[in-house]
Amino acid sequence: MLGVDPVKLAQTQEITKNITGVITTDYKESSLLIAFSTTDKAAKEALPELLQTFTNALAQQLGSFFAITGKIIEKNKVET
Repeated sequence: MLGVDPVKLAQTQEITKNITGVITTDYKESSLLIAFSTTDKAAKEALPELLQTFTNALAQQLGSFFAITGKIIEKNKVET
């Protein structure tokens, strides 16, 4: 993969492998909910950055592939 450091990827996956995800699709409401959870301390610490990275990447893909525009609403974000 271009631009991906395999060592850093392996290090990240060592932490994030302890995160589970649930995707709920509601066709009536035209909504999609993605939730992550973990009981692992290191994975919990990684979740805020993962959420932000995933959200931005998904928004970019929606715009690039489908010309979907909108906004990102952040709730309960703790600034570090």
